[in-house]
Amino acid sequence: MSEAATGVTTGRRRLQPNKAFQRLWVAGTLGAFFTTLARTLPGDLHQLVYEFNPGFALNVVLRYGYQLWLIWYFFLSNLRSQNDDPPKKHEVPYDVVQSVCGLIAAYYLGFLVSPNLAEHPYGTFHGILAYLAPNGAICVICFLAWLLFREKHLELQTPRLVGAGIGAASLVLVVAIRNGPWWSVSTLLLSLAVLLWPLRKFHRTRVQETREPGLPAMGENDRGANTAVMAKSPVDGAEAASPGEAATKDSLASSVRK
Repeated sequence: MSEAATGVTTGRRRLQPNKAFQRLWVAGTLGAFFTTLARTLPGDLHQLVYEFNPGFALNVVLRYGYQLWLIWYFFLSNLRSQNDDPPKKHEVPYDVVQSVCGLIAAYYLGFLVSPNLAEHPYGTFHGILAYLAPNGAICVICFLAWLLFREKHLELQTPRLVGAGIGAASLVLVVAIRNGPWWSVSTLLLSLAVLLWPLRKFHRTRVQETREPGLPAMGENDRGANTAVMAKSPVDGAEAASPGEAATKDSLASSVRK
């Protein structure tokens, strides 16, 4: 084995612990989110059906909206960690930070620990201020992705910046309405709806990577270029024989000479 090949193999072996940790960490965070849903959903449904309260119902929509946003985001992140590519620079520390932010958000939204509804009638800790946690988590996740992975997936830079900006604006909004009536929290529904756009862009990129491992996600121009190349490939293939065909021709020529 050449020295270059030996160096590559050694480098891959050194990266195996990092890859294993990344897979375990991201998958564990995703599993924790699903567990919180399974634990809190029955109680919230019971409260909605038998002791309906409009303020609680509105907060249920927001709480589960933010939680499902985080779950879907971490599911897409888990797709990246499941392939065999070595982690990129800053990728493992970034996964740790985003997981911690997501779990903090889940706590304040009342998913990790269920609050006493007599003390917290909206199902969140600290009332409206609880929504600082998910918006802060989204802001940090999007901003760090924009800052650390600028050279990767340039088509995601704008959605990342939009997500960070909406998260930061929502932090200001939460502080502004903290003493408002119960229905004032409904203004956050607009922020949550806008946050679906960067998540959708991230979804398309991750799904494309999964379908074509090792290749970057393609835009419309890239698909057109690849289609043109594929259209020319039969002509190119006719000019160059495959290794198997070349070996067959050599064998026939040797038999004729004998």
